[in-house]
Amino acid sequence: MRRNIRKDFEAMAEALKSPLAKGDNEKKLNPKTRRQALKSTKMSLVNAFADTGLDVTSVEHWKLLTRILAYAVYGKIGGRQKDWSDSVLKGLYKRIQKLRVEFPKKSELELCKTLKMQRELEQSPETLRRKLQIAKAKFGSGTRRAKPTHKKRRKKEDWG
Repeated sequence: MRRNIRKDFEAMAEALKSPLAKGDNEKKLNPKTRRQALKSTKMSLVNAFADTGLDVTSVEHWKLLTRILAYAVYGKIGGRQKDWSDSVLKGLYKRIQKLRVEFPKKSELELCKTLKMQRELEQSPETLRRKLQIAKAKFGSGTRRAKPTHKKRRKKEDWG
């Protein structure tokens, strides 16, 4: 079973947070807490250095390992979180399809306005319509292009 690294990290940080926040250094921690922290982290550090091939005596390698572990725990930082997952887009698409059956003569924008009023959504109808376009591209609009009836044009090399 895979361990949840972030939960382990947060539990360790929480155990160390209150004594260290008071200005105490590591040696003034509760002996039991200090012993537990040292015991659980010693082998982890040994394994981390061994797995990465870094040198324990190098300050630069410690800095690099810190960055690697921070990335492993917290992942990519920056950029906006994705608000519109595939399941949300699919739900929007299905709701608009149901409204289209109810109101067949309304445009997509009008359907999005209706959906906004019914569901009290925070997005504007224009945003909903843009997202609907993405959903239609991903999940199909329900209409297929007709195949061309004309024959393929021959290339000049084929002229004979």
